[in-house]
Amino acid sequence: MKSTPTPTATQMEKPHPCDVCFQSKFCLPIALQPSEMGRIRDVIQATVRVQKGEALFSTGQAMTKVYSVHAGSFKSYVTSSDGREQIVGFHIPGELMGLEGLGQHTYFTDTVALEDSEACEIDLRALETTTRDLPALQHQLHCIVGGKL
Repeated sequence: MKSTPTPTATQMEKPHPCDVCFQSKFCLPIALQPSEMGRIRDVIQATVRVQKGEALFSTGQAMTKVYSVHAGSFKSYVTSSDGREQIVGFHIPGELMGLEGLGQHTYFTDTVALEDSEACEIDLRALETTTRDLPALQHQLHCIVGGKL
């Protein structure tokens, strides 16, 4: 009887989170053709879990990533000079967070999870490079940023 070899770890390709994500139709990958989805692997690197009340990023922190809400919800706020918190946004699945700092590469808000949540990490340098090569992705990002103004 002939046995079928078991695939090794290098032979089995782990699916990218975007391939199996129900939110991808609301996120950056919506702009991509199926043949272009492989390019997103360099851009969206991981999904991070953030506990309720925990910060995803903070004001003044160097910006190397933007984030897409995968599950749960977040709020972004600034702290006034007298110490009061002013909420500037709520974020639900499919929305991008951290875009305010694109020009200066510094986060301008504190963003915390309102419940146990997950966010996809989008590498900023890879995003900038990939959007140059994929005009549809660049257009989608411009539409998202334009909607935030």
